Amino acid sequence: MALGNDGIRPDALELRIRFLCGALFGAFVAGAAVFESGVFSGVALATSAVSGALVGGVLARHYGDAFWRSLRRGGWWPF
Repeated sequence: MALGNDGIRPDALELRIRFLCGALFGAFVAGAAVFESGVFSGVALATSAVSGALVGGVLARHYGDAFWRSLRRGGWWPF
């Protein structure tokens, strides 16, 4: 894997892993946002989780480590 190295093109496995991790993160953040807003509709929760998963997955797949670094600098990461 090409961790932190923008000059090496990632292989298919790394792209899948990036998408999966971004999708899990996006689904969690979007679902938590809807849940915290007080809307207790299953449809709203599922729609936001799926939308968040797609957005998070695509961004993480495309930008890779830069995506995670931007979240850390933006205050989304607790460490």
